[in-house]
This record gives sequence, C-alpha cells and structure tokens, in this order.
Amino acid sequence: MKQSIVSTKRLVQWTVRLWAMIAVCIPLSPVHAALADEQKPIVVGYQPGNDNAQLVTVILNGSTTATFLLDTGTNTSLISPELVSRMKLPYQARKSPAATNRNKIFEGSSAVQVDKLQLGGLSLSDVTLVQMKKDIISPLCRRRIDGLIGTNILSDYAILFDFQQHKLSLW
Repeated sequence: MKQSIVSTKRLVQWTVRLWAMIAVCIPLSPVHAALADEQKPIVVGYQPGNDNAQLVTVILNGSTTATFLLDTGTNTSLISPELVSRMKLPYQARKSPAATNRNKIFEGSSAVQVDKLQLGGLSLSDVTLVQMKKDIISPLCRRRIDGLIGTNILSDYAILFDFQQHKLSLW
C-alpha cells in the first residue's frame, strides 16, 4: 500500500512539473492568441499547493464550497467519498466513466452527478464526477482535498496558467 501511495505521489509530481515546463516554455499558439483577442477569458485564482499543485475553490450545487486539485494529466474528475456523503449526492445508475480507464485505481468507483459546478466565473451544469473509493489525494497534498478537476472538464477550454500570479485563464 505504501509503495502505491509513493508511486501515485511521484506520478502527480511529475505530471505537475511536466505541465509547468510546457506552460512556461511554449508561447501562446495562434489559436490561443486569436481567442485572447476575440473574447475576455474567465480568470480563476488558485493556491499553490505542495509540489506545485494548483488548488482551486469550487462551489457545488450553489452552496457547498470545496477545494479541488487541477490536474491536466487526468482524464477523469474525482470527488472524495466524504464530500459525496456530506452532500448526499445520488449515484448514477449508468456505468462509471472511469470503468474504461486503464488505471486500476478507479476500479469499483461510482459516478455521481453534480447539478452545478462553479469555478470562479465558470459555471457548468450536470457535471459527472467519479467518487474515489477512498481519499488518495489529501495525503499526497498534506491537506484536505475534496476532489480533482481533470481534462474531461478542462478540455473544452483553451487554458493559460500564470504561475507567478497564481491565476488560470480559460477561453
């Protein structure tokens, strides 16, 4: 079990470092530049966590404030079992989207539906999150983390991380 936590921690650390290097080294593409000229981005502040993790405050269903980790290297957004229980979120009858993921960490996980997820000025409806079997993120970050926002949510947007100002811009 300890080896699994260490391996997961290393994977998270390397994913964050890789994306940090990419974001710093690659200038805006012509597509991103055109988007920046055409419309104003949604800017979201984040807190830097351990190992350069980006922690954001989200509001679920209009009233529950939670801390989520941004993870551009994960294709599935997650929610902690404690938060599912606290919010009394119903499980979805259909198969969990994580069931197709090759990572064994999602086996046996259940999907829940959040009616509304707010991330700064971004408001999303009918968001599917996968409940973790147990909280594996908080021990890695050494603080309570209620969930993880992955690319199933972020891939719809052009994203720019400003690591100096601790801001995320979404177009």
